[in-house]
Amino acid sequence: MQKPIIFLDFDGVVNTAIARDFCGNIDESLNSVLRNKYAISLLNILYEIVPFDIVISSAWRCFDDCDEILYQSGLSRDIQIIGSTHVSVVSEDIRRGFEIYAWIKRNNFKGNFIILDDKTNMGELLDWLIHCDRAIGFDMNDFEKARDLLLNGKNIGDVNLLKFLKYK
Repeated sequence: MQKPIIFLDFDGVVNTAIARDFCGNIDESLNSVLRNKYAISLLNILYEIVPFDIVISSAWRCFDDCDEILYQSGLSRDIQIIGSTHVSVVSEDIRRGFEIYAWIKRNNFKGNFIILDDKTNMGELLDWLIHCDRAIGFDMNDFEKARDLLLNGKNIGDVNLLKFLKYK
């Protein structure tokens, strides 16, 4: 059985304008690339409940060291980062969802997954989206939704590429 996957965006999820420490307190003295340590700590706790792998769907995927940036920001090294989505040139309205769907198909992934993102351009994958508030990032409300979807969610099922094309 495949481990669930979290498709992870950075900006607006684990990197927010307001810096937060591991307890969620505002701390502008934090000197880190990813400023929301609270969001990172929630991912670590979530992993203890339901182990998952990460696929980076963020624009940060273009940086060679984006995996290490996550780990240096406090992500548990027990959490494997198994890849990233590819950049696509489809309509912005569905771009992120299309890139995620393409990764799922390319890797023949049949397991459960969620998407953590501050954008909603997911096309047919909206049911798997945990939509984070851009200013706050991944918080306790998002954590509870993510936990529930990872524990009780659904796999990709019958979504197919043709459904994405209707969004052109």
